Amino acid sequence: MILMVGILFAAQYTVTYTAAITLAAYVYPCCRGVMLISSSPYNYNPLIIGVVILAFGAGNMVGSVAGGKWSDVYLRRLREANNGVSVPEVRLFFLHISVLQERKF
Repeated sequence: MILMVGILFAAQYTVTYTAAITLAAYVYPCCRGVMLISSSPYNYNPLIIGVVILAFGAGNMVGSVAGGKWSDVYLRRLREANNGVSVPEVRLFFLHISVLQERKF
């Protein structure tokens, strides 16, 4: 009984922690960007800042849809090359792309 309670607590804590970190990772850069472009030397007004954030959101949505479609097509090709057998290891290719994306230049 105590083990089950501990596992449930750990699962709830993990989900809450992951959600908080994910939210912070997306919200902080956006807020920081707004603070930077509203001060000198840019001095953008709230309308221009809204357009910048709208473009950022639209780019995320288009990239999500296009990336998902590209992922499906690529995984279908890999499954066909593997005689119709799908194994989880074929998704490791996308790990290399995300590592390059997160690299600081």
